[in-house]
Amino acid sequence: MAVERVKSSAWRKLALELSGIAVLALTIAFALDSLDKKRREVEELAERIADVAKGGGDLTRRLEVRRTDEIGRVMHRFNEFLATLQGIVQQIVKDSRSLATSTALLHESEERIATTSREMSGKTMSVSVIAEKAPAVDRGNRARQFLSPRSTIRRPNGQWSR
Repeated sequence: MAVERVKSSAWRKLALELSGIAVLALTIAFALDSLDKKRREVEELAERIADVAKGGGDLTRRLEVRRTDEIGRVMHRFNEFLATLQGIVQQIVKDSRSLATSTALLHESEERIATTSREMSGKTMSVSVIAEKAPAVDRGNRARQFLSPRSTIRRPNGQWSR
């Protein structure tokens, strides 16, 4: 009987030790799994940051935040940063389109001004030519009036004659 008690006690001790090892192994497995999940989330965050830093990131894609610890808070703040950056980029695109439209309108106005300027220059040249010829035309008109059969002339004696 004493031998049986010793054997039974040894088996219980062995069973407790094996149970302790099993609990320790499960704890380590859960810890490693938890660490692996954290590592994957940190890697995902690092990849997204690298994408955005290189200029090729999709600003509409957000990180899935499943945690409330430090990593979860960093991921949440990164999502907020992406939303802000996305809004800035959208405003830049909108302003660029508006600028392009304004530039096109300005170019059209510039062309109209140039055309009008050329037309006015031509008219100015015509007026200039007319102004240069006006004294000769005026002299010719006076001469015609003078020589016209209906024109009247004042004679040296002060009388008018035709």
